[in-house]
Amino acid sequence: MPSPRIDPSTLQFARKLARIKACQLGRLIRTCSREDLEQELLLEVVVGWERFDPARGKPAAFVEHLIQQKAWKLRRAAGSERCARSFDADSHDQPVGDDELRHIALRIDVDLAVSNLPPDLRKACDELRRESVSSVARSRGVPRSTLDSSLKRVRETFRRADLDQYLG
Repeated sequence: MPSPRIDPSTLQFARKLARIKACQLGRLIRTCSREDLEQELLLEVVVGWERFDPARGKPAAFVEHLIQQKAWKLRRAAGSERCARSFDADSHDQPVGDDELRHIALRIDVDLAVSNLPPDLRKACDELRRESVSSVARSRGVPRSTLDSSLKRVRETFRRADLDQYLG
């Protein structure tokens, strides 16, 4: 069964998300303009749309996946050695607003930054999503100060990934 045509609200969502990701990529990829990056991301959506199956998911989640994958490919092609990591996309029944787009972009960027950490720090980040620093330190059998020292490396990785752009 052929995939349905891209509806206007999904296309609008794709444009906004591509614009956000192109701005973020532009900081890493200096060889082409933000507009070129945005067009590359949108082209990926248009070309990849034929694989969309409405029985398997929502259009916005599919668009997020396509843009994320293309962004990772562009980063790798620019010489970055970042690892790709899948993420769980939320379902979107309604078109999303700018705040929700920022949240989606933040989630993608945090997942990417965490995927670049050594395995022990990735595991600590995963544990910290559910537990306090004290609980994680206790379960690992290390002093909290030791875990805090390790988390400094995580914070530096996040700073290098420009995740502070979402603040303020």
